[in-house]
Amino acid sequence: MLKQIELFPEIIQNAAESHSPALIANYIYELVKEYNSFYQSVPILPEQDLTKKTFRVQLSKKIGETIKLAFGLLGIEVPERM
Repeated sequence: MLKQIELFPEIIQNAAESHSPALIANYIYELVKEYNSFYQSVPILPEQDLTKKTFRVQLSKKIGETIKLAFGLLGIEVPERM
C-alpha cells in the first residue's frame, strides 16, 4: 500500500495528460481493495505493540486522505464518517 500511495501523484499527472479520470478511479479502486484486505487481516486498534498500532493508524489515515483527495478530483463528495 505504501508503494501504491507513492504512485498517486504520478497517477494524477497521467490522468491529466491523457484526459482520463478513469485512471484515478481505477487507482482508487485498487487501493481500496488492498486496504480492505489489510483491514480484514491485520488488527489495528487491538494491537498491543504501540509502534505497530501507531503505524497502522497513520497508514489508515493516509489511505483515507488519499481516497478523499481522489474523489474530490473526480467531483465526488465523501462523508466525514461512516
